[in-house]
Amino acid sequence: MATLQTVQTQFASVDVVDVAYRRLGKQNTFPLLYVNHLRGSIDLLDPLLVNIIAKSREVILCDSFGIGHSEGAVPDSTTAMGSIAAKLLAAIGVSKVDAIGFSMGGRVAQILAWDDPQLIHKLVLASTQSAIGDGVVLPSRDVLESAAGRNDVPLTEQEMHGLFFYPSETSLAAGKDWWKRIHERQMDGEERKEFLVGRLGHS
Repeated sequence: MATLQTVQTQFASVDVVDVAYRRLGKQNTFPLLYVNHLRGSIDLLDPLLVNIIAKSREVILCDSFGIGHSEGAVPDSTTAMGSIAAKLLAAIGVSKVDAIGFSMGGRVAQILAWDDPQLIHKLVLASTQSAIGDGVVLPSRDVLESAAGRNDVPLTEQEMHGLFFYPSETSLAAGKDWWKRIHERQMDGEERKEFLVGRLGHS
């Protein structure tokens, strides 16, 4: 059975844009659609997580417009990303999924469930929120600045540790292992796609 390190990248046309996706794992009643975090391409998902899930069920991974292997311009809203995900599922003949959204992907998954409820069997939200409003505690300015990025400069391993891991010895050690795992995939003839580069919120 293919793993995240070996599965082939496929493409489907969504609004005349080639969208990259990967399908792997044991087929079951409903595939699991994984909606990734801010800047994350399908090349950088953690094989430890995906391969464990794929042992018991089919997993669908995708890059939205302008991210990773997909063509087009990066959407300017999570609403647009939700619409793209729905159209991708239609394009590949999937009528219903369980969906898990991580971080910003959780917001996209909620949009998908709200706008296209017929597509969602079960929804899992991880490390995310619904929207910004009363009672919502925002991350520190340093974290927001780091997530916003710098023009044409990829986020470093240390910056990613700062975004995703607690500053303790055990957590940072886990972060280093994570960094190694997400760079394990090396496919002949396929260009590796790192985190989306550029400063968010700026032209």
